[in-house]
Amino acid sequence: MHNDQYDGNGAINMISETSAVSFRQNLGEMLNQVQYRHDSVIIKKDGKPVAALIDAR
Repeated sequence: MHNDQYDGNGAINMISETSAVSFRQNLGEMLNQVQYRHDSVIIKKDGKPVAALIDAR
């Protein structure tokens, strides 16, 4: 699932949701998504949000 969020400069950043299993399997891709596209990832376990990966800036 993706949700759009706007940064202060008018750019659209995505918020993705993924399961913990999928996150582990796709960690490199998720890190690139956050680092280069400034997206965020919500990590869910048993369908409930438990963590988020966000750009450190």
